[in-house]
Amino acid sequence: YESIQNDVVSEEIEAMIHNHQCIDKTKRKTGLDIWMTFLGFFFDVNYPITMRIMKNQGYYRLPFDRIRFRRAQKQVDSILSEIENYIARNS
Repeated sequence: YESIQNDVVSEEIEAMIHNHQCIDKTKRKTGLDIWMTFLGFFFDVNYPITMRIMKNQGYYRLPFDRIRFRRAQKQVDSILSEIENYIARNS
């Protein structure tokens, strides 16, 4: 986890999240970008019940709650907030 703790989310990947787009894997530059790909899957969910199940299980938060990011904590928190707002509007 140490290398991830020091990573940041690249601007392009962060923009994809805030624009509610699935992550283009060819645009990833950091290890944390790869983790963001998992969150981008929410933007491809088509059924509210699926969204509710994913929200209630909460697995999407586990890797992010286990680590204190040294350089990107505010960035990660902002992205998680965006995801949770998206979930609330679409479930």
